Amino acid sequence: ELWATMALADDLATVSQLFEDLPAVAPAPPPTQVPAPFANFIPIEEIGRGGMGVVYRATQRDLGRTVALKMILRGPLASEADVARFRAEAESAAQLNHPNIVPVHSVGEYNGQPYFSMQYIEGDTLAARLSEGPLPSHEAARILLPICRAIADANRNGVLHRDLKPSNILIDKTGRPFVTDFGLAKRIES
Repeated sequence: ELWATMALADDLATVSQLFEDLPAVAPAPPPTQVPAPFANFIPIEEIGRGGMGVVYRATQRDLGRTVALKMILRGPLASEADVARFRAEAESAAQLNHPNIVPVHSVGEYNGQPYFSMQYIEGDTLAARLSEGPLPSHEAARILLPICRAIADANRNGVLHRDLKPSNILIDKTGRPFVTDFGLAKRIES
């Protein structure tokens, strides 16, 4: 057992040397400047960012409510494929109606910039909660049971999420979980 452990340690040292030659990972880009008011929205602050989109807490002027406003990260420089994927995300999420899936309120385009608005969930992500350590079993089950039901409902309605992870589960101030970010969703025959 000792020789096997030493051989494993040597293998790990060789692997770690391979990683030393790799360039350092670039730091995350700084938050974008909050866009000026447009269409029916007044963006207030950036609240999230992914590979393709940026989400702002915003006010919807006509209804005077707070919403989450998602826009393509590259804006007018986005490729046609990015725009198509962004629209597919909005359409996939908008066709779902489940109490644990963040609902889409509106979809639009302003000066060539596609966007969509969703219910604003005040709280944090499951990833943020897990960063503090593992959850007690009963709390994990309380959070995940409604998420499993939401994903099952999405599947029954022909939408596969394909990117379900702790950072895509929002938990509001009352502890209610929500699935969000259907950016990699795929439509299937229900």
